[in-house]
Amino acid sequence: MRCLLLSSVLLFLSFGILTTSSFAQQSIGTPPHPPEHLTGLTQSVLSTELRSARGRSFRLADHSGQVLVIHLFATWCGPCHFETPALVRLHKQFRSKKVRIVALSTEDPDASNVLVRRWIRTYAVPYRVGWAPDEFALTLFREGITPQTLIISRSGRIVRRFIGYSTAKTAAQLKVAIKEALNEKLIAHQ
Repeated sequence: MRCLLLSSVLLFLSFGILTTSSFAQQSIGTPPHPPEHLTGLTQSVLSTELRSARGRSFRLADHSGQVLVIHLFATWCGPCHFETPALVRLHKQFRSKKVRIVALSTEDPDASNVLVRRWIRTYAVPYRVGWAPDEFALTLFREGITPQTLIISRSGRIVRRFIGYSTAKTAAQLKVAIKEALNEKLIAHQ
């Protein structure tokens, strides 16, 4: 019985690592950018009321004028378990520079409420966490793929889109993209 359990755990971990690595190679080898039709946040996306895991609903418009990192995740997503601690570290590093992270679950809010709250406690997530309504998720993200992360400049321009997660590359690439978004005014004036 112990051998079967140990084999199952090793198989699960191997699958998670392989999935993360192959997925990351497909999508992160060259830094992904948003689709041509979507280069910034629309008013409808900004004004969508999002259900919060901590109570009061919120809108992305609440973060106007700040660099915004929008992270689409699911509690069942293997790579999301690796990316969340990296996002917590980035939050601590960039919070004082008006960078805000918002994590949105793709799961049904009622069915996943307990799981998402446990996720927040497990990873000590200090930033906003909520749920992405279907229409909202379809507007911003490629359907059916988690994790996905968008880096949005102060002006609302999508600076970078990350699909999947590579433990070797993504955290560093997220940091570079956040710095690019923070320096957008300097780049625009040069």
